[in-house]
Amino acid sequence: DDFEVLAYDVSAHGYTWQLWCQYDYLTPEWYALKDETAPVRSPSLMGIFAADRKYFGEIGTLDEGMKIYGGENVELAIRVWQCGGEIEVLPCSKVAHIERAHKPYLP
Repeated sequence: DDFEVLAYDVSAHGYTWQLWCQYDYLTPEWYALKDETAPVRSPSLMGIFAADRKYFGEIGTLDEGMKIYGGENVELAIRVWQCGGEIEVLPCSKVAHIERAHKPYLP
């Protein structure tokens, strides 16, 4: 393991019909803005996210019943939609995440 930082292209986050996460292409409307820092509306979220604390509490925070890694992003995104919220990817944000080579929380 090393601390190499990998850059990701700006994309929206979505799902396959099996609810696996995937990166989605940006819309022509986003490109028409000609602003690489403009937020990208996204149907889902992957990885690290930031939320207004009050709103996050109002929609129920994370589901404590989810004991195995994965799925929380699908469940949370659906809850955001149902509660009238929006998910945006912010291209100008910089976040680093150290991922474990071995995931002890997987079955």
